[in-house]
Amino acid sequence: MCRENGGIVDDLLVYCLSDKEYMLVVNASNIEKDFNWILKVNNGRAEISDISEEIALIAVQGPESAAIMEKLTKNNPGEIPMFEFRSMEVSDYDNILVSATGYTGEKGFELYCNIRHVNVCDLWENIIVAGEPLGIMPCGLGARDTLRLEAGLALYGNDLTEEHTPLEAGLGWLVKWDKGSFIGKDALLEQKKNGVSRRLCGFVVQEEKRIPRNGHAIASTKGEVLGQVTSGGLSFMLNRGIAMGYIPAEQAEPGNTVMMRIRDKEYPAEVIRPPFYKRKK
Repeated sequence: MCRENGGIVDDLLVYCLSDKEYMLVVNASNIEKDFNWILKVNNGRAEISDISEEIALIAVQGPESAAIMEKLTKNNPGEIPMFEFRSMEVSDYDNILVSATGYTGEKGFELYCNIRHVNVCDLWENIIVAGEPLGIMPCGLGARDTLRLEAGLALYGNDLTEEHTPLEAGLGWLVKWDKGSFIGKDALLEQKKNGVSRRLCGFVVQEEKRIPRNGHAIASTKGEVLGQVTSGGLSFMLNRGIAMGYIPAEQAEPGNTVMMRIRDKEYPAEVIRPPFYKRKK
């Protein structure tokens, strides 16, 4: 969802519930901003309501997620194509929206539950019990952030902001150029024609135990500051510090070397095209 200049208001999922009903799943920190933006640009043909306080979401993620879900429903969630959803009974609760989506880079599902009809704590416990033989573990935002970074998934507020466009962020494949008019299309077409001046890249620090963090400078091998880290951390799969950030397009070729400035020292890092890690099928 873009502004007129192509800047990203938010990255969100849109669920088509029926011919005339849609559900928008936005970043939690952007609920008010997104709602007000949509109200502002609404042409009066759509009725908009905020049901955030009525909906809970449980994410079941990882290679055993389908096997766990199959213990809780008579349906076959594993057959749901990526980025599609089904409404089904889960653990004796009707009308759970089960979506083959996630923010971990792994196979998984997101369960949307109306708290007026579903005891979410009970559903959570039932999922944990069903998954115990398969090694299920609860995890929080720290673990999720490591997973999404290793998967090369951009985070709004860090890697995506209103100062960046989908083309700069490597999300041009999400722009539907032939779908008619939309907010920001003219600006994005102009940028597509002229090329972007900067790109969101991945970086792998070559020395162990050197971990880039948000705001750390990214420099050329000649000492010129190119940009700064927008997301950074330790990859447990690579045992290396990894990061994402915007640098000039001419410096963004995979295989190039840049310097990460970490605690007043510089360490070489390789430019890559994310993901940093992808599970073998």
